[in-house]
Amino acid sequence: ALCSGKERDVEREELKRRVAAEIDQRQDEIIAVADRIWKHPELGFKEFGTAELVGEEFDRLRLQSRHGLAITGVKAVAEGGQPGPTVA
Repeated sequence: ALCSGKERDVEREELKRRVAAEIDQRQDEIIAVADRIWKHPELGFKEFGTAELVGEEFDRLRLQSRHGLAITGVKAVAEGGQPGPTVA
């Protein structure tokens, strides 16, 4: 069933609220990761430490990840509770 524009707006606002609440709840974890990256700067395309850290965080979140994409890229796929694309 298709949603009306107003229904999509309500769903979008609810999603924004839920994401913001989750970020607030995990702010210490997020800041700790950012601090680790900040304290160990790396040159472009040589971010091996950062890639390792991101991989560790994906593992901690139980997300299956792929490493070595475009030199130092790391990617994980998170399955959503509903059909369709999931962006994280």
